[in-house]
Amino acid sequence: SYIYNESGLPEFENSDFEISEYDLSAYEVLLYPNPTDGIVRIEGIDEAEVTAYNILGQKVRTEQNTNEIDMSHLSEGVYLLRIKATDGSLHIEKVTVGK
Repeated sequence: SYIYNESGLPEFENSDFEISEYDLSAYEVLLYPNPTDGIVRIEGIDEAEVTAYNILGQKVRTEQNTNEIDMSHLSEGVYLLRIKATDGSLHIEKVTVGK
């Protein structure tokens, strides 16, 4: 369910997805292929904990110690990947599942 802030924008009740602007890394990561119907590779990091969230902010998949994530079982749509690298840096990236 949604909670709306004073600007009228929805906020999620899922505390697993809270980040602050200070947590985001200064360097970029690259996701490919995007859009995808299978495995997404993450370039720019060696290993990370990769968690996929659907558009409602619900966690749908987590993979540990990797630089890729299998999204083949997910429905078509837009997902956010929370990529926490072993160096402690945090990246949030959008990926589209579909053909």
